Amino acid sequence: MFEGAAILARLRERPTDEVRAIYERLDALEARVHAMRLLALAVLDEREAHRNSGAADTEGWVASESKVSRSTAIVEVRTARRLADLPHVADAATEGRLSPEQLESVVQLANEGSDERWAAEAPAWSPSALQRAVRNRKVVEREEANRRHRERALRAWSDPAAGMLRFSGALPDAEGAVFWKAIEREAERIGRNPDGTWDAHEARCADALVTMASATLADDGDPDRAQVVVHAPAAALVDSSTTPGSEIPDLGLSLAIDTVRRLACDATTQALFESADGSPIGLGRRARTVPRWMYRLLRKRDQHCRFPGCDRTRALHAHHIVHWADGGPTDLANLVLLCPFHHRFLHEQRWTIAGDPNDPAGLDFRSPTGRPPQRDRRAARPGGPRAAAHVARRSHRSHGSTLDYLPAP
Repeated sequence: MFEGAAILARLRERPTDEVRAIYERLDALEARVHAMRLLALAVLDEREAHRNSGAADTEGWVASESKVSRSTAIVEVRTARRLADLPHVADAATEGRLSPEQLESVVQLANEGSDERWAAEAPAWSPSALQRAVRNRKVVEREEANRRHRERALRAWSDPAAGMLRFSGALPDAEGAVFWKAIEREAERIGRNPDGTWDAHEARCADALVTMASATLADDGDPDRAQVVVHAPAAALVDSSTTPGSEIPDLGLSLAIDTVRRLACDATTQALFESADGSPIGLGRRARTVPRWMYRLLRKRDQHCRFPGCDRTRALHAHHIVHWADGGPTDLANLVLLCPFHHRFLHEQRWTIAGDPNDPAGLDFRSPTGRPPQRDRRAARPGGPRAAAHVARRSHRSHGSTLDYLPAP
């Protein structure tokens, strides 16, 4: 009991050179054990020992027995099968001269004629150099390309406890490269947060994926099918509300009130009337908060995201400076265009905007922490006659409302 803590305490008492020597010996021992384990696996595979365990194949038995993923088991079985035919490489591995990562590549490079040469040379190669050599020598047959295509997949599942949509997937070579290049390019455009900090690269890649998806929905010719539906009580739209019950019903995910207000900022709204026991009894007319003709005027005036320093032009949202649920009018003097990233930042981080978006002097974007305001100094373009742009604020006094959120018109 507590043996690990005791070992750690003794190691901390030793000089650094001695601890380094212990590490090197254990590292070589681990490589030797790994190689011998693979040779044992090769024999079990030859004898089809998995049949006695109920597993469908050797890979399945390894995954179960060693508590590893199937993808890891596939690599181990493949390496074991090849190692059995390479006696010189097997000697180098069991002597601890090849790491598991090196061995995985060496068995793909060596054959009967080059076995001895690779056993001598490979220990001096880095794992990345060996992997590069494998890629350079690999001839991808048509059936292999078809297999990669058949195995493409994307799976998603809702995690209500964490409030997240989780997903995993795989893409074949060329399509995967296109996907990742697009994600990286979009992530590069995100830049710093308005407070000067950087989000992690993984977080910016996630934002990039959402931006690309939003742009696709925005360009869809069938807005009814491209919309994301959000259910929220009408009282949840009011600033400083604590009313619960906002959700995305298709995913079973609850939403923060600030998120609901952001989604409602530029969306299609429809009142859902309920009886005292919560049963739905009727629907009101659907109405778009910012009509399309007004959005076109906004595009002409603002051109791109109005947040200082941002020049994004895709999937822009029409943001109410004073939210319509708080009495703000839906007209050009109370609307600005924001990219999805900065629209979320304003609502969820509680930033505010001061000024007239039609004024060439620009707008002040103010942080809730009291930092000096950031000014949008781009001259606003004329948006057309003010009388033609005015829309009366609609009333939302029902027991609840359904927000059919469209990321952009």
